[in-house]
Amino acid sequence: MIKVFLHEFKRLCLNRTVQVLSALSVVFAVLLVYVVISNTDYGVYGSRAYRSGLDAIAHAKTVYKPSYGFVTPEKLAASLKVYQDTAVDYPEGQIPDAVREKKTAPLSPVLRLLLYTYDTLDVSVETAADFYKQRETIIEKSVDEQYPDSPAVQDNVKNINQRVRTPFYYAYGYGDSDGPEFLVFLLFVLVFFCAVIAAPVFSEDYSSRADDIQRCCRYGRQQLGTARILAVYTLVLLLVMVCTGIYLVSLNTLFGWEGLKASLQTRYFTTAITPMTIGGVMGATVLSGILTLLATASCAVFVSSRCRSPVAALAGSVMIALLPAFLSFLHILEGGLASLLPSGGIISGNGFYQTLSQNSLEFLNGGAFTLWLPYAYVLFAAVEIPLFSVLTVWSYKKQEVY
Repeated sequence: MIKVFLHEFKRLCLNRTVQVLSALSVVFAVLLVYVVISNTDYGVYGSRAYRSGLDAIAHAKTVYKPSYGFVTPEKLAASLKVYQDTAVDYPEGQIPDAVREKKTAPLSPVLRLLLYTYDTLDVSVETAADFYKQRETIIEKSVDEQYPDSPAVQDNVKNINQRVRTPFYYAYGYGDSDGPEFLVFLLFVLVFFCAVIAAPVFSEDYSSRADDIQRCCRYGRQQLGTARILAVYTLVLLLVMVCTGIYLVSLNTLFGWEGLKASLQTRYFTTAITPMTIGGVMGATVLSGILTLLATASCAVFVSSRCRSPVAALAGSVMIALLPAFLSFLHILEGGLASLLPSGGIISGNGFYQTLSQNSLEFLNGGAFTLWLPYAYVLFAAVEIPLFSVLTVWSYKKQEVY
């Protein structure tokens, strides 16, 4: 069985399409690193303080040092007082660059938490000190509006939100860039590539009639079908690990690994109930991406086992892989049913990362039964992998090509 697997894996790796797509995946990961760095800037464009690229990263690390650490109520109040005392001397709101760099810029990461929660910095120092109470109030109000008749969801929100560590911790890094969003985009492209790689695994031999001979061999049918599936899974795992490894190691080396300790809520999502750090969300996104890719690949090989034409298998696999994107564009299945689709965790407009961050109050709500949507994406993908694998082997054993 091991020899059959190694032979199938070698055959898969020697395929020209696989080689091209694998190379493109690595190049694309490197390209996205460059894009994230290029999109990183500091200050207002056109001002003397404006910087971009590596210069912006290095400068921000130095300037934001005073904001590092736990964001306590006292720190929030003190930061707001410094800002208001500075801004009062400039009633038109245009604080000079030199003054901003010296006094308010170092406190920007803390001040933006107040801005995203209160929608203004024109609040009292006492109100700023009640930041965490205000956050809880906003969450409760949002849940009551979104799920007015679902006490089960409300209880789940409270249980999840209780695990969020307060005060928040801040450190400049990966979370201050576009890195998390482009990580999802990288996984999006890998989903498409993996669907293309897996699509002809069985149908190609059906078309060439090579399968007629292979079925007569000692390890034909079940053993051969299992070996091919494992070969596809191994290649998908290697591909996603190499590409995400290049992407994440490069960015975190440049932005600083300390930034992974920052609370998710310090990255614009102050009312997110996700009890994770930036590093935790990054790891969870990669794990979800791996499961989604394997689920998509397993669905693609199942389609391949049912199609006698490689073109039909490719078309069907790609269509299923990209289906959540089309449904999201048409505003269909936005209520969480997209999580049932193999590629829903990445391709959907309200995918795994989005439901951890800006849409963390999304639940599958069925009366007494409720399931947090990030859990649903991971659970359904984990179930679909063995399900489609078993169906593929069964289908391949029963398939007859004339």
